[in-house]
Amino acid sequence: MNLPHWQNLNVLGRNRLPAHATLIPFESEKKAVQGERGLSDYFKLLSGTWDFKYADAAAKAPKGFEKDGFDTSDWDSIPVPGCWQFFGYDIKNYLNTDVPFSVMAPQIPYENPTGCYKREFTVPENWADKRIILVFDGVCNSFNLWINGTFAGYSQGSHLPSEFDITDMLRDGKNTIAVEVYKFSWSTYIETQDMFNFSGIFRDVYLLAKEDGGVSDVKITSHLADGFGSATLCAEVLSNGGYDINVTLYDGDEKIYSETKKVDGKTVFKTEIANPKLWSAEKPNLYTMVTSVIKDGKTAEAYKNNVGIKKIEIKDAVFYVNGKNIKVKGVNRHDTNTDKGYAVSRDDMIKDIVLMKQHNINTVRTSHYPNDPFWLDLCDTYGLYVIDEADLETHCFATVGDWAKISNDPAWKDAYIDRAERMYERDKNHPSIIMWSLGNEAGNGQNHRAMAAWIREHDLSRPIHYERAAKKADDYYEEKYADDYVDVFSRMYASVDYCDEIGRQTDSTTPFLQCEYAHAMGNGPGSLSDYWDIFYKYDKILGGCVWEWADHGMREFENGKETFKYGGDYGDFPNDGVFCCDGLCTPDREPHTGLLEYKRIIQPVNAKAKDIQNGIVTITNTYDMSDLSHLCGKWELLCDGVSVQSGEIADFNTKPHDSRDIKIDYDAGALKENCEYFLNLTFSLKYDTPWAKAGHVTAYSQLKVPSSVIREKKRTATGIETAESDFEITIETSDVIYTFDKLGGTLSSINFRGKELLDKGPKLNVWWAPTDNDYQFGNGIEKKWYGCRLDKLQHYVREVRLAKADEKSAVVEISVIVGPPSYYAPFNVAYTYEVFASGEVELTTDIKIGKINENDTLPRLAKIGLQMVLAKGSDRLDWYGRGPHESYSDKKESALIALYGGSVKDQEEFYVRPQENGNKSDVRWAAVTDMFGKGIFADSDEVLNISAHKYTDEMLTKADHIHELGRIEETVFNIDYKVSGLGSGSCGPETLEKYWVKPKDTCFTVRLCPFDKNEITPTALHKTEL
Repeated sequence: MNLPHWQNLNVLGRNRLPAHATLIPFESEKKAVQGERGLSDYFKLLSGTWDFKYADAAAKAPKGFEKDGFDTSDWDSIPVPGCWQFFGYDIKNYLNTDVPFSVMAPQIPYENPTGCYKREFTVPENWADKRIILVFDGVCNSFNLWINGTFAGYSQGSHLPSEFDITDMLRDGKNTIAVEVYKFSWSTYIETQDMFNFSGIFRDVYLLAKEDGGVSDVKITSHLADGFGSATLCAEVLSNGGYDINVTLYDGDEKIYSETKKVDGKTVFKTEIANPKLWSAEKPNLYTMVTSVIKDGKTAEAYKNNVGIKKIEIKDAVFYVNGKNIKVKGVNRHDTNTDKGYAVSRDDMIKDIVLMKQHNINTVRTSHYPNDPFWLDLCDTYGLYVIDEADLETHCFATVGDWAKISNDPAWKDAYIDRAERMYERDKNHPSIIMWSLGNEAGNGQNHRAMAAWIREHDLSRPIHYERAAKKADDYYEEKYADDYVDVFSRMYASVDYCDEIGRQTDSTTPFLQCEYAHAMGNGPGSLSDYWDIFYKYDKILGGCVWEWADHGMREFENGKETFKYGGDYGDFPNDGVFCCDGLCTPDREPHTGLLEYKRIIQPVNAKAKDIQNGIVTITNTYDMSDLSHLCGKWELLCDGVSVQSGEIADFNTKPHDSRDIKIDYDAGALKENCEYFLNLTFSLKYDTPWAKAGHVTAYSQLKVPSSVIREKKRTATGIETAESDFEITIETSDVIYTFDKLGGTLSSINFRGKELLDKGPKLNVWWAPTDNDYQFGNGIEKKWYGCRLDKLQHYVREVRLAKADEKSAVVEISVIVGPPSYYAPFNVAYTYEVFASGEVELTTDIKIGKINENDTLPRLAKIGLQMVLAKGSDRLDWYGRGPHESYSDKKESALIALYGGSVKDQEEFYVRPQENGNKSDVRWAAVTDMFGKGIFADSDEVLNISAHKYTDEMLTKADHIHELGRIEETVFNIDYKVSGLGSGSCGPETLEKYWVKPKDTCFTVRLCPFDKNEITPTALHKTEL
């Protein structure tokens, strides 16, 4: 049977040119140095609008469309680059572990959706004596190519370039190019990455004009002498034309080397550089190399390469760059855009790298394929380490029970090596690359060994990484040692304890990397500080890459409302739901609070109090290469959350990986009694950089200055009236009337000077809308919460009584039991309200915990606290605690303690799937008020957690998309005694036990006070009992 190429595993390509480094020809050395491809006379971009016809099977594609004269006037138009699912063809389908057909490798269904592309182009007249090369930077999944009706080639490998010499097929004037793109091919089985499945020509298409026999490839290597005082730089040039080839090296504008040799085959150009400027992510020093073909004494073509000199070593299981043991402070990144899918623009990539640098990220893993070649140019220039990963994943075989099935099949060996070879050849000259990665989640097989062997034949300067390459044990996390064909031991989502155990090993020869950890899905990740305490503790722990950079939600509009959709929203089956929305950024690249937390945890400067009363602080520089001379420091003293002193930090420069003590000259004598003080230290850029302006804050710390606040005991007011009926108890002071509902067992009204402040009174609340990290593949804590019906708790009143009343205060005691339908009521709650003549009330909540049924106790809880609903118009929240963004017990280092305020609506944190959000931790006091300043003040003798929302927990729990989440005019106000940490259980460890809210007997007291901000500030109210 004559199989089509896309069904034939033996066909890796047809007429595709050998892989090589990215090389754009220029007509002069001057233009090559500029490096702007659009200025080259030898470059022609074919991206733009193409004629397009979609067919739901290859057999239904228009017959003969590639031929001259075929009428495409009734075809549609489509942009290139682009993915056809964004233009009304096929469906958007998100998959993680599945393929949308039966696993029958290497065969795929013949019902293979197909896109036919066609356009005309002309060749510039000055290209007449050149070889014309057609380049596709990325096509998903495979394609056949015709030029002027003649078959020109076939290729697969979605995220790898494909080049064809089309010179002999061209004619004067107009030419036609026809491309038939197949959604699937046999290579789909090695491209089952966790992402939306899109199709089409999604990267640039362009023509290059090159000298016949000119430069085919350039391979640049460097060798640093011991001590790094000199470097040998080599350029291996491949040219088969017997031309004079010139290699020139620039340091900035200065020409530091130039040599011309006649080349016919491979020739090495070599030069010594004294005191070389070394490349690293912190100091991305680049030289410029221009390789020129000299013809008739003139430059016929010239090629630019950026050159970075660095040395990577592994010694005693420690990873070194330029003699410095580094930490990978990384992320995993897909080429993805919420409106265009795989078709990311250069502006998109610049936005990504600027955000990464601004948030202290120093490494990117190209998950799980080579990213657009321009991305590597940016990493070279801006300074990011790159773990360059082959376009290879076989996740679908996990579903059928043998992850390594084709990884161990010799029939697939050439396909695996093809992925390694084309990645290496394209990217070999990029100094940003510090590791080659053999793919992702494809088992551990002999074909991976073959990939590693091929790479080592060509490059010994960079280590090889592959996460599944471990010495086999019965359990993934019992594996503690790397297999012998990789240089780095790597795991995904290992626990903090596991990392500590690996760090304590003394018999390992490989560094340890968490290539994925801290799964950033929804509200999270938690415990970043716990991980980094361990990462910094051990030199052999290289660090890790958070999964992942950005959510993959696709922007849509429902009834005019913006929303982001995910797997299953397009009628796609199978799908993996919302699992694609697992990034540190939103789909349109707004930072989630998880990114703010990551920035703080991996920041380059940390400060700890040593003798804070005398201003002595220890500064630690966590840069790997840089001192702190490029930063300026400022300090600020906060009194009760307000700045009262500030100044510059002098003489804090510190060597990398070193600490020193400095003195902050704040005026300790000016500190007042009964005030809380914090010392904030901020470090920012002195000078503009490509990624941030001078003044950009790279690091900050907050140190507590010993101080305390003792509430003044007053309560001298007298005059209180009580009344009781069968249904109500009323307590009236001069300004406030409190009404208690005896049937409902709650405070039902707070009337402050004629204004109603309350819609629903305080009740015990242990529920939050489950976060993505609560699900844990359907077996997380949320399953236990729903199993106990904690979202359906009902309050059963036992007793409501007026226990005391005198001229100074009155006490109402309410006894209730709280439980779900058909189970025992596990919460026995006693509320004690003491209303004082001043109008304030102290509410003590005493909770006794019982069983949920005869066999089970309650699981750990989301929270223990009180929830009330405030009246319409209560739209402003002020608080003194951590902010301005949300914080939780295991995600709060980025939120500093200070005074904050804003609208209730603005406290909402966006997640693609709505879930628990907006908590403020370590809160001293909070106040919710209306536009006139009247409202409710709350505090306690202990720090609280508070949140305020314009929707109920039920509404938040029910909504699957942001456009489905309605709003109410009232304000839901949560005052929580304890709130759980978040963890990263969506794909990784659940919340650490030390951050749990355990179901145990609990008693706490909060003070509620109706007030008017125009009369008394919340800060003063916090310090006074009225």
